[in-house]
Amino acid sequence: MVLKKEKKVSRVSIYFIALLIPSFLCLDSMQSLKYVSIQREIRELEKTEAKLIEKNKTLIADISNLSSTSRIEAIAVNELAMRKATSSEIMRVEVGR
Repeated sequence: MVLKKEKKVSRVSIYFIALLIPSFLCLDSMQSLKYVSIQREIRELEKTEAKLIEKNKTLIADISNLSSTSRIEAIAVNELAMRKATSSEIMRVEVGR
């Protein structure tokens, strides 16, 4: 009787293990697919980041170019017909505190 129970327990253990192995293989496959998907997303994000960094560099260069004093002065003189004020035209204003 005891021997039968041991065989039954042994058989159940074997069936259980036999079912666990394919389950673990399926889980491993699912994790691999998830890993590949995340890897692809990381590559896309890195490409986007590189493009944004280049665009940012271009914009910084444009800001430097557009805000240069020589450019602003040239626009003021040539396009807006402005000139530098003479010393007699300059008025100092003091604000009392």
